[in-house]
Amino acid sequence: MKTFIALIAIASCLWALSYEEPEVVVELSKGSAQYHVGFTEEDVAIGPYRLVALDSTLYLLDQLNKRVLCYDTSGSFVREINTDFRPADMAVDRKGRIWLLENRTQPAQVVVLEDAKEINRIKIPYEVGNPITAIAIDRDDELVVISGRTAYRPLAKDGEAAMTMNWIGQVAGRYHFDIKQFLPSKEAFEWLFSAKDTSGSVIEFPLACSMRDHLTFVGDDSHGRIYVGVESVIQDKSGSFYMRSIKVYERAKQVAFIPVDDNYYSYDAGWRNVSVDSQGNIYVFISTSEGKARIERWRAP
Repeated sequence: MKTFIALIAIASCLWALSYEEPEVVVELSKGSAQYHVGFTEEDVAIGPYRLVALDSTLYLLDQLNKRVLCYDTSGSFVREINTDFRPADMAVDRKGRIWLLENRTQPAQVVVLEDAKEINRIKIPYEVGNPITAIAIDRDDELVVISGRTAYRPLAKDGEAAMTMNWIGQVAGRYHFDIKQFLPSKEAFEWLFSAKDTSGSVIEFPLACSMRDHLTFVGDDSHGRIYVGVESVIQDKSGSFYMRSIKVYERAKQVAFIPVDDNYYSYDAGWRNVSVDSQGNIYVFISTSEGKARIERWRAP
């Protein structure tokens, strides 16, 4: 297994974009101080549930402590924003407004904060059995809500919001879609991956996909590059093991490959704790079995 990982590391240096080794931006421990985050003591532990990286600020949703921790990109603590509920998800628009999802109520609610003050509360009724599980902000700073693997645009209706039934199929904003969910077969095949470049035109290009790979759209940057999270099962002489990585695509070509450490806590392992800023810097929240955590950064070449 070590030999295989070493070969992957060597191969990753051969792409058009060569990311250097990651640097630790923020070191965290278990607790509730400025450099601490909450982890449960139960068998299934849950840590921070969303990391959003803008060009100057990192936003970390510390779900269990009912707050958002803000750091600058050098790792210095900026502020703590407390809430009166445990947010299920978070999004941040380009103006720095924070959108928090409360999905334990009917209707669900999305609270919008500006300078740590609530400026709007959007109520969104949902069907029983189809709860709202995540939120995102599109390129126009408009709210998108995600139920399972389907995204909807909320429309105002009688003082509340109602979900439209139009699936947003373009992978153009900072949505975290399970790409493979929309593919026609689980066998190896070539498929079309669509995204918008900075001019707004649609780019379509084929990617190779194996039935062993689980793919998730992570983000895009101002250069028109697309970042895809890949979860793969690898087999060698020592057996099989699980590997996470980020593939970077520029138009029709893969230009970078970045191996990403796995998280100890199961609910941290999702791609919600990976974020890409507009310059292509990649930030990842990683937890360990010792109750430690950190935010790492791969600087854009």
